[in-house]
Amino acid sequence: MGIHFFGEPCFSFSLEEAIGKCLTEYDYHIHFVELIDDEMEEWNELSDKISSQAWKLKSGQKDPYLDNLLRKRRLVLETAKGKLGILEELLDKEGARDLEYTLIYATDKQPEQLELVNQGLQARGVLFHQLTDSETQSRDRTERILSDFQKGDLQVLTAKRVL
Repeated sequence: MGIHFFGEPCFSFSLEEAIGKCLTEYDYHIHFVELIDDEMEEWNELSDKISSQAWKLKSGQKDPYLDNLLRKRRLVLETAKGKLGILEELLDKEGARDLEYTLIYATDKQPEQLELVNQGLQARGVLFHQLTDSETQSRDRTERILSDFQKGDLQVLTAKRVL
């Protein structure tokens, strides 16, 4: 798909440029996920609406309607159903039991996504712990989880968005 579908880029900021500036220095592994038909249809509808309002962005106008459209379109990507399938393929291909010092982020817009990630890790015998707002309410608990991760007693930390 890429450039043929969406047209020429209007702005480019590569992952390499972002690491160390607005992204923490980790090894990032990007895997492309195709949207299913319903998701693609919603993406296209939202993109058409955004396109008709894009002049507001160029003129610097704030518009709650446009902001909402942009949020909805981002949500389509964050909650794409194909993400879990790709994760499962990677876990099976790479050998889930060999993982170490791995972070897996899920969206905070769809709580079941993190639950499904955790279930997939558990089914494969991966030593993991989620680190979300409920775990971080206790400083001691957070420190214990991070310590276990640093020592290698946990292979994976799962989280919503960012730690």
